[in-house]
Amino acid sequence: MGINTDITERKQAEELTRMNEARLEALYVLSSMARADEHTVCSYALEQGVRLTGSSIGYLHFVQDDQESIDLFAWSREVLKQCKAEKVMHYPLNQAGLWADCVRQKKPWSTMTTKASRTGKATLKATQRSCVT
Repeated sequence: MGINTDITERKQAEELTRMNEARLEALYVLSSMARADEHTVCSYALEQGVRLTGSSIGYLHFVQDDQESIDLFAWSREVLKQCKAEKVMHYPLNQAGLWADCVRQKKPWSTMTTKASRTGKATLKATQRSCVT
């Protein structure tokens, strides 16, 4: 004789609790960075965004006032390990990869697909993680 109990909902609730605690911890640390410089704050936020979304890489760009060009501010630590990319600091939005569709479409957008190159590293234009406007 045995008893079978589905614990799916309990496990989902536990995972949601873990994610909420991780988000709260990241926000707490971020709120305590009042004296940190802009690059330190943005780098921390970027790395936490990557971690909390389950991504392996992330980018932070700023859209210029003209809404037609972007400036690269930071890459997550893993970008150069996983991507074959040239670090271009400023370029027209219409030349950016699909990761910039969130800016062009003015709405959140994400995908988790990758395409490996001959070296086994993902190419920047083919590797999209997430983008939030």
